[in-house]
Amino acid sequence: MVYSSNGQVTHIVYMGRRCGALSILAMEGDAPIFRITGGNITGNSGDGSWNYEPSDPGVNYSITTYDPGIDLAKKLDCFKSVSDIGATYSAKLCADLPVNDNPNALMSSEGTGHAFIILTKTNGTNSVTESFGFYPKNGIKSGFNINGFATPVESQVNNNGSHEYNASLEMNNISSSDFNAMINVAITLATSMKYDINDYNCTNYGLQVFNNGRDSNNQISIPDWIGTNTNTNFGKTPNGLYKKIEAMKNSGNLNAKVSKANAPTSTICD
Repeated sequence: MVYSSNGQVTHIVYMGRRCGALSILAMEGDAPIFRITGGNITGNSGDGSWNYEPSDPGVNYSITTYDPGIDLAKKLDCFKSVSDIGATYSAKLCADLPVNDNPNALMSSEGTGHAFIILTKTNGTNSVTESFGFYPKNGIKSGFNINGFATPVESQVNNNGSHEYNASLEMNNISSSDFNAMINVAITLATSMKYDINDYNCTNYGLQVFNNGRDSNNQISIPDWIGTNTNTNFGKTPNGLYKKIEAMKNSGNLNAKVSKANAPTSTICD
């Protein structure tokens, strides 16, 4: 599912088949917030719709965000409202599948998957939580060219409060220094990295931020997703992250969860 900055999508408009691609437009009221197109069309299904291979959409696969984004540095400054003395810190890396019961599908009629971060700082009854993720800049299309290469585009960070996810990996009781390292790298990457659909996307960003709170010998890594039909390299994907977390859960990691949930609403501070 695709979400706006407040975690809501009111309806999906199907744009149909255009230039060999399935094009889908997500709407919030009368405003478009996200478009995804996917290629590798396999033929008319007979009912006016077009079939595609969800695990390998091909080089026509692209996404466009329609959301103004947030000032991440200002947003994360909210953590200063919680006293450091006696505070506890946690972080969660989340994977949202486009098809809840099919981790092999990179896209669906409702959009594309997503990976994002949830940071929480608590001291007694005072707690601040911020959920956020990496996107192409508002209104800019990110996709592959006919040769299977993607061109980097300007990026932004969106508020992912209330965003659905299907798997998560949590770090509890992390140190203040590791928590601040995650904040610093999140802000730095948000202002320095361009969005590239197969080379630096939401999953790359989420992994890099999350790994900055982990020991160098305990980094989370996932393989690139390679299309079995078109051999397209989709890079790091939410699907690949989901499968990594699922494998960690199956190996007995109690911090790895595989179940559908929603991120908490991000804290609003003055």
